[in-house]
Amino acid sequence: IVIIGDAINKEVLKKAKIKNAKTVVCFTGKDIVNLEIAVCIAQEKYKTPSLYLHLENRENYELLRNKIFAGMNIKSFCLYDSAAQTLFTRYPLGVNVNTFLPGKVVKVALVGFDKVGESVLYRLLNLGHFYNQEPIEITVFDDDIKFKEQEFLKSYPINNALCGDYWNIRFEDEHIFYQQSKLPYTQIIFCSTDSQKSFQDAMRMMKSHTSEISKENIESYLYTDVHHSISSLIDDNDVEFKSLHTFGDFKELCTYDVIVNESLDEMAQKSNYRYNELHNYNKEGKDMQTLWREVDSFVKDSNRMQVEHLPIKLQIVNKFLEKPVKQGEYENIKKEAMEKWFKFGGEMIWDKMKYTKEIAEHIPLEVLDTLARVEHNRWNAFHILNGWKKLEIPKDATEKIKKDTSTKEHPCLVKWDELDTVSKNHKHDYKSDDVETVMRIGDMLKAADKKEAYIQDFREKISKLK
Repeated sequence: IVIIGDAINKEVLKKAKIKNAKTVVCFTGKDIVNLEIAVCIAQEKYKTPSLYLHLENRENYELLRNKIFAGMNIKSFCLYDSAAQTLFTRYPLGVNVNTFLPGKVVKVALVGFDKVGESVLYRLLNLGHFYNQEPIEITVFDDDIKFKEQEFLKSYPINNALCGDYWNIRFEDEHIFYQQSKLPYTQIIFCSTDSQKSFQDAMRMMKSHTSEISKENIESYLYTDVHHSISSLIDDNDVEFKSLHTFGDFKELCTYDVIVNESLDEMAQKSNYRYNELHNYNKEGKDMQTLWREVDSFVKDSNRMQVEHLPIKLQIVNKFLEKPVKQGEYENIKKEAMEKWFKFGGEMIWDKMKYTKEIAEHIPLEVLDTLARVEHNRWNAFHILNGWKKLEIPKDATEKIKKDTSTKEHPCLVKWDELDTVSKNHKHDYKSDDVETVMRIGDMLKAADKKEAYIQDFREKISKLK
């Protein structure tokens, strides 16, 4: 049944029998309209079990915490975020760069800066933290770059004092990209929502720089939107388009499974559930879906970025598992770890997690320490991008200085070596938390149903050590 009308009109909602609906999806092209529909449904006290809103702007997620939506199962989604999410899940960032070596830098060109480009850039800034700790270099190109740069900076404070340690980013007019005789990038992403333009630009680049792309191992990606047939023309041709891949297939992303079942968040949901289990936070024994439904958009996004960064960490872990060299006995290694990362307190829960014995015995502590530093950099970047700032701890402080969610200030938003000051104040060694995240790699992947190559590679290597 198709009903044409204004979705904020009560009579139209009654005609559509909203009160009997199991699921309602608000999918207009404007956030404000989708929110208005949601408010209208909430005011009428319809017993709608699940309400899904398409919200393009991340800052609008906070509006869903209003008390008017209390008791409703209301969720936000964004197809542009889903496109970026699938891009880096299937094609891990920096996979064609040996970031184990000092001086090797991941250099990304992002061509086209519409809503897709914003979502891709947000993930680049979140995920671009590598073992050698070289800041990712990103150049954003668009034919209206000044305006779009200003709009992006309104939402994301990427010029925070710490940001220079994490990324170097430039915004350039699009014509500069096409004037280059050489491509000084490791990855190129065509993100324009004008699919015809992106397709033409990608084809021209492949034609003009065929030899260079092959010789320099440059990987390129093209946003295809609704043009599924174009995706198959490119992805099914491993000869001419070996280094060009597509992402953002509308038919794949705009499905019940992705929007309602949140299939793209399966690993994040499992990670969140497992974390609560490991730390005994799930006192009421809630199931995985209930726990996920109860956390806010910030915590959900935090879990997403943590699991989406796994491929980058696994590049290093798998390297050491390729030709494993035993570093010592597990119990002795745990004692060394306690002395190194638990000086100010904290609980070691390694024995509760999967594969920690195999990881600890075959990856040197100094490598785990570096991976923990990278994880802390990633955590810092995520908080900075979401508007958080450093909360200073006075030198003479005798009481615990806690984070303030209302002002978005956090004492742990410091460099790795400065964590000791916070740890001493809190009587909890926060370095141990970052190490725990690294050691949870096996635990997180144990629950993963995905078949990405990096997951299968880890499972094959770790199984040989058991």
